[in-house]
Amino acid sequence: MRMVELPCSGKMEAHHVLKTIADGADGVLVLACAKRACQYIDGATRSHKRIEFARSWLEKLGLEPDRVRYINLPPMDKDALTKCISEFEAEIESFSAIPPIAKTKSA
Repeated sequence: MRMVELPCSGKMEAHHVLKTIADGADGVLVLACAKRACQYIDGATRSHKRIEFARSWLEKLGLEPDRVRYINLPPMDKDALTKCISEFEAEIESFSAIPPIAKTKSA
Protein backbone atom coordinates (compact mmCIF):
# COMPACT_ATOMS: atom_id res chain seq x y z
CA MET A 1 0.00 0.00 0.00
CA ARG A 2 1.19 3.50 -0.80
CA MET A 3 -0.34 6.68 0.55
CA VAL A 4 -0.45 9.95 -1.36
CA GLU A 5 -1.47 13.05 0.53
CA LEU A 6 -3.18 16.00 -1.13
CA PRO A 7 -4.23 19.28 0.48
CA CYS A 8 -7.80 18.43 -0.53
CA SER A 9 -9.41 15.42 -2.20
CA GLY A 10 -10.84 17.93 -4.69
CA LYS A 11 -7.34 18.23 -6.17
CA MET A 12 -7.49 14.59 -7.29
CA GLU A 13 -8.47 14.05 -10.93
CA ALA A 14 -10.02 10.92 -12.46
CA HIS A 15 -7.02 10.40 -14.73
CA HIS A 16 -4.76 10.16 -11.65
CA VAL A 17 -6.85 7.25 -10.40
CA LEU A 18 -6.98 5.51 -13.78
CA LYS A 19 -3.23 5.95 -14.34
CA THR A 20 -2.55 4.48 -10.90
CA ILE A 21 -4.55 1.37 -11.85
CA ALA A 22 -2.84 1.21 -15.26
CA ASP A 23 0.56 1.42 -13.57
CA GLY A 24 -0.16 -1.74 -11.60
CA ALA A 25 -2.11 -0.80 -8.47
CA ASP A 26 -4.82 -3.30 -7.62
CA GLY A 27 -7.07 -0.54 -6.32
CA VAL A 28 -7.37 3.07 -5.21
CA LEU A 29 -9.00 4.25 -2.00
CA VAL A 30 -9.78 7.96 -1.82
CA LEU A 31 -10.37 9.24 1.69
CA ALA A 32 -12.08 12.60 1.84
CA CYS A 33 -13.31 14.90 4.57
CA ALA A 34 -16.86 14.57 5.75
CA LYS A 35 -18.92 16.72 3.37
CA ARG A 36 -19.71 19.37 5.95
CA ALA A 37 -16.14 19.39 7.28
CA CYS A 38 -14.48 20.33 3.97
CA GLN A 39 -12.50 23.54 4.51
CA TYR A 40 -12.50 24.11 0.74
CA ILE A 41 -16.32 24.05 0.73
CA ASP A 42 -16.95 21.62 -2.13
CA GLY A 43 -13.71 19.68 -2.57
CA ALA A 44 -15.24 16.45 -1.29
CA THR A 45 -18.18 16.82 -3.68
CA ARG A 46 -15.85 17.42 -6.65
CA SER A 47 -13.68 14.42 -5.83
CA HIS A 48 -16.71 12.16 -5.42
CA LYS A 49 -17.90 13.04 -8.94
CA ARG A 50 -14.42 12.36 -10.31
CA ILE A 51 -14.27 8.97 -8.62
CA GLU A 52 -17.64 8.02 -10.10
CA PHE A 53 -16.27 8.99 -13.53
CA ALA A 54 -13.17 6.80 -13.00
CA ARG A 55 -15.35 3.91 -11.83
CA SER A 56 -17.48 4.19 -14.98
CA TRP A 57 -14.32 3.92 -17.12
CA LEU A 58 -13.13 0.85 -15.26
CA GLU A 59 -16.47 -0.78 -15.95
CA LYS A 60 -16.22 0.11 -19.66
CA LEU A 61 -12.77 -1.48 -19.70
CA GLY A 62 -14.09 -4.70 -18.19
CA LEU A 63 -12.50 -4.16 -14.76
CA GLU A 64 -14.30 -4.15 -11.45
CA PRO A 65 -15.39 -0.58 -10.64
CA ASP A 66 -15.07 -1.48 -6.96
CA ARG A 67 -11.29 -1.35 -7.40
CA VAL A 68 -11.82 2.36 -6.78
CA ARG A 69 -13.56 3.46 -3.62
CA TYR A 70 -14.43 6.88 -2.25
CA ILE A 71 -15.08 7.34 1.46
CA ASN A 72 -15.94 10.41 3.52
CA LEU A 73 -14.38 10.17 6.96
CA PRO A 74 -14.89 12.30 10.04
CA PRO A 75 -11.71 14.17 11.01
CA MET A 76 -9.28 12.27 13.26
CA ASP A 77 -11.38 9.08 13.43
CA LYS A 78 -8.54 6.55 13.47
CA ASP A 79 -10.84 3.59 14.13
CA ALA A 80 -12.99 4.40 11.08
CA LEU A 81 -9.84 4.84 8.98
CA THR A 82 -8.40 1.49 10.08
CA LYS A 83 -11.71 -0.26 9.39
CA CYS A 84 -12.04 1.32 5.91
CA ILE A 85 -8.52 0.33 4.90
CA SER A 86 -8.91 -3.24 6.19
CA GLU A 87 -12.23 -3.73 4.39
CA PHE A 88 -10.86 -2.29 1.15
CA GLU A 89 -7.73 -4.48 1.27
CA ALA A 90 -9.88 -7.59 1.81
CA GLU A 91 -12.13 -6.70 -1.11
CA ILE A 92 -9.19 -5.95 -3.43
CA GLU A 93 -7.67 -9.36 -2.64
CA SER A 94 -10.86 -11.03 -3.87
CA PHE A 95 -10.54 -9.55 -7.37
CA SER A 96 -8.77 -11.28 -10.21
CA ALA A 97 -5.47 -9.90 -11.46
CA ILE A 98 -5.59 -6.99 -13.89
CA PRO A 99 -4.72 -8.25 -17.38
CA PRO A 100 -1.20 -7.21 -18.48
CA ILE A 101 -2.65 -5.44 -21.51
CA ALA A 102 -4.32 -2.95 -19.15
CA LYS A 103 -1.02 -2.03 -17.52
CA THR A 104 1.38 0.55 -18.89
CA LYS A 105 5.09 1.05 -18.42
CA SER A 106 6.18 4.12 -16.51
CA ALA A 107 8.50 6.36 -18.45
